[in-house]
Amino acid sequence: MDGSADKTVIIINPRAANGRVARHWSRYQGLLERLPGQVEILWTEAPGAACSLARQVALAGVDLVVGVGGDGTLHEVVNGLMSAGQENGRRPA
Repeated sequence: MDGSADKTVIIINPRAANGRVARHWSRYQGLLERLPGQVEILWTEAPGAACSLARQVALAGVDLVVGVGGDGTLHEVVNGLMSAGQENGRRPA
């Protein structure tokens, strides 16, 4: 996970919506090809993973982080971004 202003990281919880996120994700793959710059997809594997992943990519300098999942996933992503912001002095926008 190297930082880049031209990089988008998408953090996905495959268990969200009773597994529908994982089952239907292939429908959205084509949309990713339209995004400018590099896109990296990270799948969560356990509770708390989205928080850790979001923190890591924010500290690496990635400017756009997208969370895909339910309320819990988005809560974790926001907490990870805020945690990184406290460490590096860069508040997420």
